[in-house]
Amino acid sequence: DGWTVMVGNQNIPWDLQSSFLEGCSLTAGDYSIFDYRFGVGREAGVSTQYQGQDLRVRGGVFSQLGEQYDSWNSDETLSAAVAGRAEWKWGSAWEALEVESSFTDSEPSVVIGMSGAWSNGRAQNPSSPPTPSAQGMTADVIARISGLNLEAQVAYMRDAAGAPELGWSTGTQFQAALFLTDKLETFVQACWMDTSD
Repeated sequence: DGWTVMVGNQNIPWDLQSSFLEGCSLTAGDYSIFDYRFGVGREAGVSTQYQGQDLRVRGGVFSQLGEQYDSWNSDETLSAAVAGRAEWKWGSAWEALEVESSFTDSEPSVVIGMSGAWSNGRAQNPSSPPTPSAQGMTADVIARISGLNLEAQVAYMRDAAGAPELGWSTGTQFQAALFLTDKLETFVQACWMDTSD
């Protein structure tokens, strides 16, 4: 618990997956289409985080959202982005939430989160997908109950990855996983996206 400062390449504080898990370590079932369309990825930046017993707040300044380039230029890269996230939890310790699933002997927990991101856009985004988003907000909830894992997210984002044209898009996702035995877990997911066209 307490304050932390992070400098360098890091997950942008945005959604459940960027907060709890590294995208590169997620299984195919957990890394969702929703996170591809509405995710903001990892970038170089400076952020600070406060973590209390039930509340965690993180915010920072980053080089851009969604993509990495070898060098900055005005045609392909954003020059600055800010993002922040607040989370409230009940039940398990924060450390217990850092794993992908709640096991059958895990303490029940609920986490509610909200995030926002903004960047100074450029004249023309590169062809999508993926397209870095310029602005957005998201809200999510995760519940873990002794082997049952439920997640729901909603996002409202400008220039989401893969949208047919630039503009605001909305998306929702629901996923559930259940351990049938100590070693066998079933998984289901549903995603929906509505674009500006």
